[in-house]
Amino acid sequence: MSAKSDFGHRTLVGTFEPTGADSDPTRTFFGLSLSCTWFYLNFRDSDGKLHFAYRTVLGLEGSMHFTCNESRDGALRKVSPAPGREFFRGPVATTATDGEYRIASKPAEAGYATGQPFDMTRTDTELRYHEGDELQFSGRRLGPGMQVYVPTGPTPLLYTSLLHRVSGTAFGKPAEGFLWLDHCYLPPGVTWRNSDFFKGVELAWTPFGTEFSDGSIEMGHICYGADGFNFAMIVNGDGDVLHATSDVKARDIKYKANTFPEHMYYEVDGVDWEWSAVDDGELPDQASGHDFYRSSEGYLRRAGETRTPTVYHSYNEFFPPAIRAWESTGRIIGR
Repeated sequence: MSAKSDFGHRTLVGTFEPTGADSDPTRTFFGLSLSCTWFYLNFRDSDGKLHFAYRTVLGLEGSMHFTCNESRDGALRKVSPAPGREFFRGPVATTATDGEYRIASKPAEAGYATGQPFDMTRTDTELRYHEGDELQFSGRRLGPGMQVYVPTGPTPLLYTSLLHRVSGTAFGKPAEGFLWLDHCYLPPGVTWRNSDFFKGVELAWTPFGTEFSDGSIEMGHICYGADGFNFAMIVNGDGDVLHATSDVKARDIKYKANTFPEHMYYEVDGVDWEWSAVDDGELPDQASGHDFYRSSEGYLRRAGETRTPTVYHSYNEFFPPAIRAWESTGRIIGR
């Protein structure tokens, strides 16, 4: 039985029409401030090689890190750039106007900022993203923005995401994929990793995008969590919203012997969506603890899908001990 005014981690899920100004990092929503901005890029190059790259930007100036993983030795492993080709690390400049939102590196300074410059710029409908000469992508936004609000619990949350189909070049080769641009708003002083969400409320979360051979596209997020933390938004290539809901369940979760996820079903508004790992999808360099955090690339599709995928990605975050604790005892680990 919850206390008065406590709704656990139940979510409100909706859509919004983005502008550049709504990403101003000085803005607050529901009293929550911007904790971090993530943009993560999943793609395969013209040789079919799988990559997963992401950058985390903290607040106005702190670019925490950039990581690029490539398919190597049967898994996704971190890329080690050649000397002089490192990815940028250091302070950034953020501008947000009605027509444009931009995060860009400041000039490198010895001992303070290093690596190739980067630039991520979006308008209302388009996005351009460059990591020096190594990754250069551009593309269009699909559908409206997703917004998820958790009003109660120890750490209230507003989480937003914009979805993009992108094309470009990666390490000199043509590449096709999807890019998500996400903002995470939390109480002052709280980060994602010290929040309840990372410590046991988030159980499985899968951003995904698929383009089929007939040119149709589906893209979105599906999240299964504890204490009401469930949500999904799925759009198609025409911008139609197929699902925007907190009615999400999961079942038949299977793991590999090494504790990485292998297969599962999400239920979204009563519709089954099937996820399965791809052969080179494990992310061992991001694994944490004995089996605390496991993530893998895969293929997420509506159960019974018969169309042929041509470009498909789904980055599935998994927390095996948290799943076991919640499903067997109703307990959130980390509490």
